[in-house]
Amino acid sequence: MKEKWKAVVGYEGWYSVSDQGRVKRELQNQGSVKDRIMKTPLNHSGGYPHLGLNKNGITKNFTVHRLVAQAFLGVKEKRFEVNHKNSIRTDNRLFNLEWVTHYENVQHTIKSGRKRFPIGEESPHAKLTREDVLQIRKIFKNKKRICKKDYMTFNVCRMTVKRIIERRSWRWLE
Repeated sequence: MKEKWKAVVGYEGWYSVSDQGRVKRELQNQGSVKDRIMKTPLNHSGGYPHLGLNKNGITKNFTVHRLVAQAFLGVKEKRFEVNHKNSIRTDNRLFNLEWVTHYENVQHTIKSGRKRFPIGEESPHAKLTREDVLQIRKIFKNKKRICKKDYMTFNVCRMTVKRIIERRSWRWLE
């Protein structure tokens, strides 16, 4: 299949992006146009291919996957993110990209096994152990009111105990 090219949004006549995730600069030489494929090194913040686009002496940095999505899938609001369906950050081919919300992007990351968020005792913010939670549920199972002396023995606030009892917190723990 032939590679398709579209103008980079906001840089029409200056740069084009392909459905294969490549970016080229259109160089004007005495009335003829000579295209040059640009190098796209990985950025330090996430390992995504990126590059700087220059127009009228002003350079702005962009990630390649966002340029491809904007050109071929349409421009979205800033709150939308581009998801790599196969979870490979360097695979910027059009069929591998989709617009998603931040929540959907995080869920995809977790489901694909690329990132595991620490829960329970593994969390750096955890104040309770698995045993503490089980004990809280046992102690407060039939109580109507939670007294301060009861929850202070675990060094947590009343709301934390309430969330544990209602299974809004530590809900995976039986």
